[in-house]
Order: sequence, then C-alpha cells, then structure tokens
Amino acid sequence: MTLALRDQRLRLYALTEHGADGWTRPRYDAVADVWGRLEPPSGADLSRFEGTEHTIAAVVTMHWSAVVPKGGMVRVLPGGDGLSDYRITAVVARRMTGEQLVYVSSMAEDEKPHEVYDAAIPVTAFTLDPSGPQYVPAGSDVQITCTPLDANGYPLARTVAYSSTTGNVTVDEAGLVHAVSVGFALVQMNTGSAGTSIAFHVTA
Repeated sequence: MTLALRDQRLRLYALTEHGADGWTRPRYDAVADVWGRLEPPSGADLSRFEGTEHTIAAVVTMHWSAVVPKGGMVRVLPGGDGLSDYRITAVVARRMTGEQLVYVSSMAEDEKPHEVYDAAIPVTAFTLDPSGPQYVPAGSDVQITCTPLDANGYPLARTVAYSSTTGNVTVDEAGLVHAVSVGFALVQMNTGSAGTSIAFHVTA
C-alpha cells in the first residue's frame, strides 16, 4: 500500500555539543516536527550503501522544504521508547516530485540519546495525574506527574518546575506534595512560559 506523506508525525533532532570549561557531551536538540512516511529500504536503497559503514534500516520520505539535520536523529512520535529513534545517514532531494528521501540507520546502544531537548517545540497542553482539585488530610502525601504536550498531543522532553502558592502544602522538585496544615494552596507546574496548576484543599 502506498502511504501518504501525512501518515506519520516525525520529530527532527540535531546532534549538538554542550558543556563548559573544555568539557562537553553530545545531546539531541529538536529542530522541527514534520509529516512523513517511513518505509523499509528497497533492494536499490540497500545497494546504494553496499560497501559502506552504514546499514540502512528505513527510508523516510518527507517534503523537500523540511530542513533535515545531517548526522542528527529522526524520532517517530510519540517516541521515547528507544525503538523509534533513527540516525540520519544521508539525504537525497527529489525536487521534481517535491520530496526528499532521508536514509536512516538503527542506533547502536552507545548512539542512543542520553539527553534529548525539545525546547524548539512549543508546549500547548499538559497531562496531569492526579487531575482536578484534591481534598487531602493534613500529613498526607500526593505524587503529581505532569507531562508537557505539543500541539498534536505528543509528550515533550522538558523539565517541569513545581511550586506552591501557600505554606499549607509543600512540593519538591519531583512533584511530591506534602499537606502541611489545614487550608488551601495551588500547586503550580511551569516549563518555560507554559504552565498549569492543581488546587489542594487540606482538611483536618
């Protein structure tokens, strides 16, 4: 079956170096989300790279205008499982058809991303667990899980900062809320300019 170019949502990452004082380490920074089609390589595709160090795992077809970072990574969204990440090996433009072919390889264990940053992708929503107002007795603990999402509902690799508006509850950097005393507080979660909150009502 021939697939349309909008069949899969893909995130493109550039491989960059970050650090200071002469000490750096690689990380992947998101540069764009695109629609595309990921398919197994044909015999001709495999022959193209025969005798090279590259073993092609798939061929990604996307619009020719997409800026593909060579040496970077393609992630098939929602991703995050380590199985949907591919290293970009080569890019061939097919302007007559308005497409480009991106040849990708499977990533070895030592190539898989240890650091992935999605700062270029806007946060438009969050998933919260628990969600909605919480009524908890003083002395109890509640673990909040807050996941930033992009405009298509896919999770983003972002650091979330937690804070409380009053001393009736405290919250640590991992989202663990402790009910201190009877009263009310908003536990706020922020990443960049985006944020959300959960109301906590502490009872006796």
